[in-house]
Amino acid sequence: MNSQLSAIVAIILLLLSCSKDNSSTSSANLPVLTTDNVGLLTLNSAQSSTTITSDGGSTITAKGIVWSTDSNPTIELSTRSDDGIGIEAYTSTMTGLAVDVNYYVRSYATNSIGTAYSAQKQFVTSSEFYKRCDHWKSNLDA
Repeated sequence: MNSQLSAIVAIILLLLSCSKDNSSTSSANLPVLTTDNVGLLTLNSAQSSTTITSDGGSTITAKGIVWSTDSNPTIELSTRSDDGIGIEAYTSTMTGLAVDVNYYVRSYATNSIGTAYSAQKQFVTSSEFYKRCDHWKSNLDA
């Protein structure tokens, strides 16, 4: 009887000493960000500003914008900016754009969980404004 009692106590102690290890459970999420606007359009460049509203509970290790003539561009493309780390807002410049072309741009931010993207913005580089400026300039110079 004494050995049965010892066995039961040993089993109870073993069960009580077992605990679920929550140390590998992460409470982090993907970052949350917004492409605020696209502006300062020129014949071959544009700027985009971004606000990061949450780092998702994990440090932002990369951020920037990505652009393409196809919708929903991703960071796998070479047409992207690298605007550092951290949660601070940033402004990025897209260069090498073609004239009179429709582009899509999205901001991105990466943390330990993965990469999040903002909703995409669409814009068109336009030579029409510059044609008008040249026309006005030539009329002023005359």
